[in-house]
Amino acid sequence: MMFAYQQDLESPTSKLFDLLVANSIHADQQHTVYGFSQEGQRLLMLTQIGNPDLPTLMIVAGTHGDEIAGIDAAAKFWINEAPKYLNQVNLIYYPCVNPDGYNAGRRLTANNSDINREFHFETTVPEAKALILSMNRWGKAVNFLLHLHEDNPAHPMDLGDADVPIGSYLYLHGKPNHTFPIANRIIDQWQRSGYPIHHTDRLYGSAVSDGVINCTTDRHNPVISEAALLDNFVTSGEKCMSITVETLTTDDFRRRVAMQYDAIETTIRFLIKRPRLDQCYLYAEYN
Repeated sequence: MMFAYQQDLESPTSKLFDLLVANSIHADQQHTVYGFSQEGQRLLMLTQIGNPDLPTLMIVAGTHGDEIAGIDAAAKFWINEAPKYLNQVNLIYYPCVNPDGYNAGRRLTANNSDINREFHFETTVPEAKALILSMNRWGKAVNFLLHLHEDNPAHPMDLGDADVPIGSYLYLHGKPNHTFPIANRIIDQWQRSGYPIHHTDRLYGSAVSDGVINCTTDRHNPVISEAALLDNFVTSGEKCMSITVETLTTDDFRRRVAMQYDAIETTIRFLIKRPRLDQCYLYAEYN
């Protein structure tokens, strides 16, 4: 199923949210309207919290409204797979945090704001402000964030470097802990499936290693820092790390959805196998 750009009287996000809520049938699955967009669309959060002591994964999609593969992949995962992981991992899921942009097929909000660059308490952008307040309630309960994005090589973003991605890639954020290897597990899964990975050693002014831009070590690139305010907000706690998934909009849509879906499943399977989130290990120990 594909949710994006349906030509109906009801908005695409309204239909998407209704479908997700209708499929949240387990007692541990809850939904919350945490605010409204500039054009009056609901801002929806879904949770699946079976045991607070389990690892908790936060999934955020639709920060940029024209990056649609992550929206589709996460929605399919919630409907088809999430119930299988009850009592194994907790999920906090924001299916589309920029519904106005999504409904119009554009990157920015209705007032042309970029939520990813407005993620601070002083923001006046309603979508960013509501999301900050919603996320803030979780505090240090979140162990890992998956931020689902896409990149368009035909229209490079304002990241201060002329590099153009030639394959999908990841940003890794946060203080290294035992979840650090998840990025490499996702890349390995993509490569086994034959998906194209960015393989040069530089992108947007940062070093790239096997398709991963490691923001845990590259802290001196101001354009990357500016573009990662949401990730930095969530990973400010000692235990949390974050991956920003970047598939390429020039690639086949079904493949992009499959890659985003793989990223979600790979992350969850790793979190289930490594439940000791209070321990901090060096990456080399798991390589």
